[in-house]
Amino acid sequence: MRSSKGYEQVEPLVELAHTYGIPLASHNHDCEENVAESQRRQVARSPS
Repeated sequence: MRSSKGYEQVEPLVELAHTYGIPLASHNHDCEENVAESQRRQVARSPS
């Protein structure tokens, strides 16, 4: 798990979006780690 400030700020937003049924997408899929993180968060991959 990452420990950066940005990561700490994003996690609560992801949880809120899921709570209220707001779809999420990520453009950050340039490496396997980022793709795995998006899958863990249940965030869709946006088109490249």
